[in-house]
Amino acid sequence: MYTWAVGTKPCGDDILPFNDPHEHLASADDWNNIGVAFPLNLPDDEYYVTVRAINNIEFGPLALTVCHSQPYTVDASPPVIYDITDVMYDEDNFVISFLANAADPVSGIKVAEMGLGQSRKDTAILSWTPVQNYSHIQYTFNVPNGVPVWVKMRFTNNVDLSSVGHAEKSITIDSSAPVAGQVYDGDQMKRDAVFQSSSTRYCANWHGFSDAQSGISKFLFALGTKAGTDDIVNVKKLSYDQTSYCVDSLQLKHKHEYFASITAINAALIQRNVTVHSDGVYIDVTPPVKGVVSDGKNPDSDTIYTSEAATVAGTWKQFSDPESGLKDYLVGVYRKTEDKVNEETLIHTERRSPSVNMLELHHFHLHHGDMVRVNVTATNNAELSSSATSNGFTVDLTKPKMLLLVDGDNPQHDLQYTDSTSSLTATWSFVDPESMIDHYKVSAYEIDGGQLSLIYPTLSEWKTIPGSATKWTMDEALNLKIGARYKIRVSAVNGAGLTAVHYTDGLLVDPTPPEILFVHAGALLGESEELIDGYVVHNNQDGIQASWAAVDLESDVREYLVGIGTAEGQTDLLDFQNMGLSEDGYINNVNLALTDVSTNSPVYYITVKAINNAGKESAVRSSSAIRIVSGDITGVVYDGPDSQVDIDYDMDVSDVTVTFNGFESQRDGISHYYWAVGSAPRLDDVKPYSRADVLVNDEEMERTLGIGGSGKGHGQLALSDSMKYYISVRAVTGAGSVLESSSDGFVVDVTPPAVVITSVGNVPMNSSAGASVVYREDTDWVTATWDTSDPQSGVGDMWLHQGTYPGDDNVNPSMWIGNTSSLQKGFMRPRTGGQPNILTIDATNGVGLRTTQMSQVLAVDTSAPLEGVVNCPQFVQGGDSVECSWSGFVEKESEIDFYKFGVGKVEGDDSVYTFHQVKAGVTSHRATGEYR
Repeated sequence: MYTWAVGTKPCGDDILPFNDPHEHLASADDWNNIGVAFPLNLPDDEYYVTVRAINNIEFGPLALTVCHSQPYTVDASPPVIYDITDVMYDEDNFVISFLANAADPVSGIKVAEMGLGQSRKDTAILSWTPVQNYSHIQYTFNVPNGVPVWVKMRFTNNVDLSSVGHAEKSITIDSSAPVAGQVYDGDQMKRDAVFQSSSTRYCANWHGFSDAQSGISKFLFALGTKAGTDDIVNVKKLSYDQTSYCVDSLQLKHKHEYFASITAINAALIQRNVTVHSDGVYIDVTPPVKGVVSDGKNPDSDTIYTSEAATVAGTWKQFSDPESGLKDYLVGVYRKTEDKVNEETLIHTERRSPSVNMLELHHFHLHHGDMVRVNVTATNNAELSSSATSNGFTVDLTKPKMLLLVDGDNPQHDLQYTDSTSSLTATWSFVDPESMIDHYKVSAYEIDGGQLSLIYPTLSEWKTIPGSATKWTMDEALNLKIGARYKIRVSAVNGAGLTAVHYTDGLLVDPTPPEILFVHAGALLGESEELIDGYVVHNNQDGIQASWAAVDLESDVREYLVGIGTAEGQTDLLDFQNMGLSEDGYINNVNLALTDVSTNSPVYYITVKAINNAGKESAVRSSSAIRIVSGDITGVVYDGPDSQVDIDYDMDVSDVTVTFNGFESQRDGISHYYWAVGSAPRLDDVKPYSRADVLVNDEEMERTLGIGGSGKGHGQLALSDSMKYYISVRAVTGAGSVLESSSDGFVVDVTPPAVVITSVGNVPMNSSAGASVVYREDTDWVTATWDTSDPQSGVGDMWLHQGTYPGDDNVNPSMWIGNTSSLQKGFMRPRTGGQPNILTIDATNGVGLRTTQMSQVLAVDTSAPLEGVVNCPQFVQGGDSVECSWSGFVEKESEIDFYKFGVGKVEGDDSVYTFHQVKAGVTSHRATGEYR
């Protein structure tokens, strides 16, 4: 028989133990001498096979073992290619060379092949070709020009597994340099900057560089003071796809020129390049010289206001730039609306060439009150700017407003007439808050026979005067017609050119004065003077009534001037007073002395003069002489029977008494009295005026003409509670004059004041339903509050006392408390020991009615109830409830309010059954729950 085994060492069987490959065959004729073992899952390694032959001796057979020394290699992985590097190409001899690093540690490399492809995945340029020295390959081959070529290697090991690798990047054979492009100064693509303002930053951009065969691999940048130099910025390496480059933190000089150099290098295996220089940029670090911007179309005149809502115009001058010159102007139009003066809005902008110096547009929609400014920004070729803005103009779409326009030089009086036959005057007030008044245009017209004729000026339609003027007087002597009417036209022109035209209402020429017809003292208009012995007798020293009249057929009387003097035509007592057009009046603000009958002095005269509407004064005219005697005196009325005490309140609802004094009439005497009672002064709606029940004092009758000036009145009346009544007295003189006076009134009050004690000891009264006693623990001061009221006569005095029963003062005697509303600490202390404390308040009103109010009982309890006895069962069954009863708890000072019942494990503890509140009067309680 045969057996075989496999091991990792010669003669070993650690992989497959010795076994008979033929044991499953019945006859030796069927043996094929082949051994198969599976599955083994062997890792890559070297393995050794051993075969053993055993003879057929039944007892002590002999064996022959053959151990293979040549291993059986298992290799399931392809070769490893580490890298392909150092690709070179000799363009003259067409030799391509490179290094390849590959290995197969198990079965070794059997074959190495090279190939050239157009991509990483093909060998379209050179098919797989065996090479001998695969670590350093040299191969003669004419590589195509301008085509990317990938160098590839394929390695096959001794079990015919292969690996393919390629160089890190392709190679391109390109024998030509890149195509040169264009280089521009500046950071704007394809735009060449001739000037720049930055002295610390330089930018260049380029385009048009190309290489059709191998492409551009990178750019080199340099900056110098001359083309091709790098004395400012050394050569910098840039990416192949970069088309611009900027350098910062430079120190470029003003008025100097700098040049950039760009070198393009292709991506061929053997690189070639091309260099292009910029045409240079000139450094200008100063902005343009700032100019002047004016509103309007005239550069020498600045527009301040305009009435044209669609037009904006502006001019500018004196902008310049000596280094780089002006590039353009940016013109902006800004507007501020009247309601948003702090917000400025750009409503138009456009650029103008440096040869243009004005702007005029007609497409705007400006509103009244808009403030418009023109801003001009001059930009030089180095892109530096300087701006100037106009002062701005205001849009005024409203005409000036006329506040006043009168004939004459007095703004408070519009003349209707004039006594001048040679000159005219007008006074006015115009306002224009937006653009002000620029000037006025004035002319004068005559209206005669219905015809309106220009009389001034004679050589033009108007005369121009400054906008600050407020009046104008004709500067030429004219020949005005008596009885003709003249008007003055005033045209106010504002700063925006809008005009408001107004006429005066005209005046009539009247050079003649008025004539006084009469002056009557002591008489109303239409009455004649009442003369006694040739004198007017007057009994008022503070003033006098008078009437007068005058006539003026042309312009009518404009006003009367009235004065008082001690001789005819004099005004030494009261200078002329303007009475307007009134033809009678009371002249006051004088002190007329009584006339001494014995000397008949002083006597007074009322003097009047009239002024017509043309300003002409009449001759003065005086009244008859006036004598001054004492006047009538109205007395004083008092409520009540005593003239020394005026009552304000009364509780009598059936009697009224009045006292009066001081009535006097020296000239006519007192004839009789009336008295009345009313709901307001001088009314008689309660008791009508009557002469009955008036008693005049006798002593007064002895000293005056007629009856006396003092007395009393008394009557029976039905008065109502809370009503206020006024008593009025009328004294009638012998001449029928009535001297009337009223009292200040009295109120009927028949109800006592209301007193409500609101709290005692900080406890509101009746805070608990049915409670009559308030308990407290502390022995501090007693406090209380109360409310009082009496709407008729008011609460007068109040007293407070404290006792142990209602109305008593055995604790604290009666104390006056005025009209207060509370008792504060520091005045009364309570009785202790459970004794009652009762506060009593006595209050009286204005008529003496009294109210007494008592508080609830306040009791001080400073001790706890006396301890009683609690009876509970000693044992309970089931542990779910227990019932206890109690007795003997006593409270001597106040009363027991409630009990607290609880169950615990020690005395005072409620851990088993928490304390529950039990009403007073209840003597047992059942606690339910689980007990142990």
